[in-house]
Formats: sequence, structure tokens, C-alpha cells
Amino acid sequence: MFNNYIALAYKAFEKSDFGAMRHALEDAENHIQEQDASHEVLLSRAWLKWIGKQCKGQELVDSSRIQFDRLLTHDALEGDDFLFLISEACEVSLELIDQGLQYAPDHVGLTKCLGDFYLQNQDYTNAISYYQKALLGIPDDTLTILKLQKCRYNRIQELESLFSEEESEAVFFELLPLYKQTHQPDKLSKLITEMESHAWLSDYEVSDLWAICNLQQNRTEQAVKTWEIQTKQKSINQESALTLAKIYVHSGNPKKALKVLSSIEWEFGQAQVKSMDKIVPLDLQAVVHQAFTLSAGILRASALIKTKSMGEANAILDDLLKTFPKEPRLWLLKAEIQSEVQNHEAVFHCFSQSKLHGANPLQLEETKALHFFRTHDFQKAVDVLENIRKSSQPSAQGNYILGSAYEQLGEKEKAAMTLNSCVRQFVTTEDRLQALHSLLLIYLDMKSLDEVIRTLRAILPHFQDGSENHRKFSLMLAENYYQNKEASKAVELLVSLHRKESLSRPYLSYLEMLFAHDFGKGFDVTMEPASENSLIADPTDAYKHFHNGMVYSLLEHNMEASKSYELAADGGVFAESYYKEALHKAYLESSFDDCIRIYKKLKSVSPALFEDHYDAIYAYAIFMKGDYEQVIQEYDHLLYTYPKLFSGKDLVKIWSNTLGIAYFKLGQFENAKRYIGMNLSRMESLEEESMIRLKDIAATRADDKKTEYYLLLDILQTWDYRMTDQEKLDYNRIKAELQASLFYAS
Repeated sequence: MFNNYIALAYKAFEKSDFGAMRHALEDAENHIQEQDASHEVLLSRAWLKWIGKQCKGQELVDSSRIQFDRLLTHDALEGDDFLFLISEACEVSLELIDQGLQYAPDHVGLTKCLGDFYLQNQDYTNAISYYQKALLGIPDDTLTILKLQKCRYNRIQELESLFSEEESEAVFFELLPLYKQTHQPDKLSKLITEMESHAWLSDYEVSDLWAICNLQQNRTEQAVKTWEIQTKQKSINQESALTLAKIYVHSGNPKKALKVLSSIEWEFGQAQVKSMDKIVPLDLQAVVHQAFTLSAGILRASALIKTKSMGEANAILDDLLKTFPKEPRLWLLKAEIQSEVQNHEAVFHCFSQSKLHGANPLQLEETKALHFFRTHDFQKAVDVLENIRKSSQPSAQGNYILGSAYEQLGEKEKAAMTLNSCVRQFVTTEDRLQALHSLLLIYLDMKSLDEVIRTLRAILPHFQDGSENHRKFSLMLAENYYQNKEASKAVELLVSLHRKESLSRPYLSYLEMLFAHDFGKGFDVTMEPASENSLIADPTDAYKHFHNGMVYSLLEHNMEASKSYELAADGGVFAESYYKEALHKAYLESSFDDCIRIYKKLKSVSPALFEDHYDAIYAYAIFMKGDYEQVIQEYDHLLYTYPKLFSGKDLVKIWSNTLGIAYFKLGQFENAKRYIGMNLSRMESLEEESMIRLKDIAATRADDKKTEYYLLLDILQTWDYRMTDQEKLDYNRIKAELQASLFYAS
């Protein structure tokens, strides 16, 4: 019968028929079996539902106390019973909350209710304390975090309004943590300066607070230096030690984190708690100290996991779980350890425990994805993280795992898009660099030069100018500028690097090549060749000659460069390549004797040389030496050796002018006209009418050598050929005769 009455009571509750519910509960009271604790407990909780809806104020407190006492008698009273009654009554009763916290002092829900009570009554100091206490049990509760921040800002406004009345030490000390916690470094720095002027802070407290300011203004390196000094002096407090250890863990320095954590060993714990009298209410000091212990343990375990010291990490977590068995973060770390040793059953047991104790769902799912990634089940990792993306945004670490998983699956574009997202999300420099480096490798694999350049430019600011890494990535950027046909940017970067430290051989070659193609105009490169003494001491040091060749090339000292390259080739350093360089530099300086000599050396090491450029230089050098018959032989060799090699070029036109002049010098005018005309579109510089008449006269004259001679000279002038004095006299004389003939013909 008892169960029937209880069922009737709940049905009446659902219909909001509270009169019928009361009658059913009274009938149930009369049918409780003796010594049946389960009936007592069930009935008390049903009464609490009725009391929550029907009673208010003191009646609510008095009526509920009877049921609480009954539950306590059967050792069944829980903090949730008080929370349940408060939620049913929609009334925050300070007396009820106090009663509940006596039975369950660490009950998170009741602690939050107490924070809400003080917030409603604008007692922001107490509200802050209890919200802080609640967050020790539920660190990821967004609503509680927002309420806490609201209380902090409201309390700051109250305290700042007191400045106009008095500059009280107590006000300053209460504002100090509030400015820290609300991340207001500008206000914090002014407060530190003022407190320092009153000598209210010790030297180590001042340096610690300035370190916090630096950290909040993204000057992490300065903050770390301060805390490292304090660690050595054993003056660092717990909070700063934990912050420093966290920075080390996230920046990939777990050994340094362990050193910091082991150096304090909570020896400053009592002093820190004592110094917090001004900030945290007395009843919360033990809770705060316990929270530091938990945070330090989690950090130490995390650092040990990163150093692959799984046994030590597991021992720490087991010890912590004895004190904090319901802490989900500990279970997630244990899952990470089990994942590392491939104990899949233990991994999922840890996941279930973490979920049972209220783990952050996002963190839990991302830890699962990491497990799948470690076990090379990349598709499952992608599935888990993509499922998160349907309802929320994964963390930076989650996106990094997702991007890496896509890369392993060969989906490069998705990997790049995801890694770009996590670069924007990551807070620490080290995390961003890790993501950017992964992104760079993907873009290099995709041969996406624009994206490679963009990524390299994003990487460079993370390294100090002049450091080894900055130089390495700068050289890579210059190389990609060059490959992407952004030559001027490549030159600017290479010149900048070279001014700080001489470039190594491959990059010096890039710079030389760019200068050779006139991309280096406007840049002053101060460079030094290898010293005379070093070359005298070891004249066969071919690499020093090679270095000198590049230096002289950049300085546009072509003959010195030619000699250095020739000596390097003589010494056996890539002989063919550097004889070619030597030949080219000699040609630029019109040193034709050297061109002929070096060409012969080139042919001796590469008899099957099959490049028109160097053969043409040799032929032109012979031409400039006046051996016209030899010129014709060499050009004939060129024209008939390479006609198919360079199908995109008309090689006949390229060399026809020089060949035409050679024929002209030998008096073979028909051949001269044929070759010169190929490159000049036949007398385009002459007036069309005059050209036609000259052709007509030449066709009718028996002695037409004069006309041919004149036409050739006119063509040569158009080509900017330097005529001899005799040729100029002949040209003017024949021109006058032809003009006279034209006059008489008309």
C-alpha cells in the first residue's frame, strides 16, 4: 500500500494538485513498515517536493528541518537534498544553505547558491569567495565564472569610489588581486607604483607583481626571467611558481617545470596562506591551499607525461585520487598515460570515470581524439573532432590534432585549413610555432609557394632577429621568394642577412645570380673576399677562390670574378660549372683573349658540351679578334648543331648579324645581305619610297655592286655597326651617286 500512496502523491504533484498530494503522503505515513529505512527516505524526499511548492520563509525552514532530521537518522541526508528543496521553492534561504553546508561543507551546488545569495544582496566580497570555492570543484562552469567576474568588476567599482575619500592600505590590498584576476595590467601597474611609494610591499612582492603585469601584456619572457630569479633565491610564491611551471609545460620545457615545482615543495605554503588574510576569508584558506596542491599535482603529472616518465606520473595521480577521487582532470591524465602504453581497456575506463565525475565534455572528447591519433586510428580521431564541430568550436589543441589527422589521411587542404584555425587560437608562442611549422611542411609538400611564403613570414616574428632560427627561416623565405619570381624581395632579404653575417655558398650564389640579372640595383653590399694571405698560404684552396668569385661578382668586379672562378675550376671544384662562370664574366668585360682561352679549358673538361651560349661567346670572341673565316666556320657549326635543341628560338636570327658582318668583311656581299636582313626585317629604317626606287635602280644597272654595297652599309648603320672611316667615305660617295641617278631617272 505504501508504494501505491507514494505513486498517487507523485501523480498529484505532476498535476499541481498539492492538496491531493498531501493526503496521499499522509496515508503513506500511516503505512510505513516498521524499521524500513528505504520507505522513510523515499517519503521524506516526497515531502520535500511538497514543502518546496507550498511553504515559504520560516515555514519552509521549519517544515523541511523535520524531513532533514529523518534523512539524517538513516544516514541518507545529502547536500543535494538541500539544493533540491531550494530549487523547488525558487527561494534562496540563507538558513537552509547554512544547514546544508553543515552536512556537506564542500557541496558545489550549495556553495554556488551561497554565492548567488550574496550576489543578490550586493555583498560582492562574500559572493566572490563562494564562487571561487565552487569553481575549485567545477573549474569549467561558464555561468559561475561569468558571475564571479561580474562580482569582481562590481567590487572594483566600489573600491575605486573609495579613493576619493582615503587611500587606505586595506583598499589597495583588496584591489590588488581583483586587478590581477580581471586582467587589467594598466590599472595594476599604477596600483603597484602607488603601493611601492608607501612601502606597503616587499621587494620580492613588487618584482612578482611586475612579472604578472608583463605576463598580462604578453611580455612572457620578461615575466619568466623575474620568476626564474625568484626561484633561485627561493622567494617565489606558490601562485607564481604554478604559473611559471604552467608556462614551461605549455612551451615544451617539462623538465624546467618539474624543477620549479620540486624547488618549492610547498615550503612557502604556510606563508602564502597567511599572507592571504587580507584577500580570502579565513574559512576558505584551507580550500585554497588544497586547490594549490591539486593544481601543482596536475602540473607535475602533466610534465612527467611529457618527459615520458609514465610510472612517476601515474604514482602522483594515484596519490591525488585518494584525496580527490571525483576530480575529472586526474582521470583524463590517467587516460593519457594508459593511451601512451596502449592499454585500451584502461583508457576507456578512465574516460568513463572522468565523464561520471563531470568532466568538461569538450576536453573529454578531445582526449579521446588524441588517443585515437596516438593509436594511428586517424579516421576515428577526425570523426570525434568533426562531431564536436557540429555543436561547438574545438580548442586550439583539438584543431591541431584534427589538422594533423587530416594530414596523415592525405587530405592536405583540410589539414591546412584546420591548422590555420589553431594558429589563430593558440595563445603561447611555442604552440603557435608548432602549428605554423606543421603548416609549413604541408604547404611545401603541396608546392604552394604563396602559402609557404605567407607561413614563413608568420614564423619569423617569433624569433629574435639575428638568432640562428631567424636566419634559417629567413634564408628559406628568400629562396621561396626567388622561386616565386619575387626577385627584388629575395635580394632585399639576402642583402640584409649578408650584412649581418656572410652568406654561405648556396645563398651567395642566389644573390650573385640575382645581381647578375640587375635585381640588385640600389643595394650596397659590403663584402670581403678571402684574404691574400690565406690564398698565398694555400693557393690550391679552390673553395676560397670560388667564394671570391661570388664576392667579386656581387661587387661587379667581373674580371676578378672570372679569374677566381677559373682558379676554382682549375682546383677541381665543379670545373665545368665554374669555367662557364669564368667565361661569362670575361665576356661581360669584353676580354676576348680570355674568353678564347677559358673556352678551350671548358671544352677540355666537357668535350661534348651542348650549349649554344658558350659556343656563341667563343665565336663572337673570334669575330672580335678579326679571324672572319674562323668565325664563319664556328657559326656554321652553331647553326647546324643546335637547330632542334632550342625549338622556341630562331637561332639563325640570334647570330645572323655577326655572321653577316663576317661575310661582309670578307667581301661576300650576297651572304652578308642574307644574314643581316634576317634580323632587321630588310631596311625598315629607310623611307619606303626611297627603298623601292633604290631597288629599281639596282635592278636596272649592270654594275650593281655599288647599290649592294650601299644597302649593306645602310643596314649596318641601322644595326649600330661602327663603320670604318673608309666605309663612311664609300657610303657617302655611293649615296650621292644614287641620289643623282634618282634625280635623272625622275
